[in-house]
Amino acid sequence: MPTGDSEDEARHKEAMGIKSRPKSKGRFDDLIEKHALRVGLDPEYMKRVMKIESGGDPGNRTGSYKGLYQLCEKEFKAHGGSNNIYDPEQNTMAAANMFAEAATSLQGKVRPRHEADRPLHDSSTRCRWLFSPYG
Repeated sequence: MPTGDSEDEARHKEAMGIKSRPKSKGRFDDLIEKHALRVGLDPEYMKRVMKIESGGDPGNRTGSYKGLYQLCEKEFKAHGGSNNIYDPEQNTMAAANMFAEAATSLQGKVRPRHEADRPLHDSSTRCRWLFSPYG
């Protein structure tokens, strides 16, 4: 159980034979950071979405959804993607643009995470759902 005393915790881990590993950089971390920061998003958010959507496999395909962020061709092209939807750079760039656009459209409408499973109504009769990669 964590005590808050980092030296005590380090001694405990050493005694238990637990070796702490430094967090290694993921294969696409630089790419994700580049595009997330370009549009003002948290790179950690985009990393979690990628892990959920494709498990980090740029060749992943589920029906018509493709690539790291499982975008369909229409989403990919609408958000600046060109050429190959399976290209990690293009897929990440389009996803970042799409997430930034969604964040902008939800300004002032975002609610606490515990309410994320409830519909968010806009001025029309349509309703949007908020999903969180935080689980």
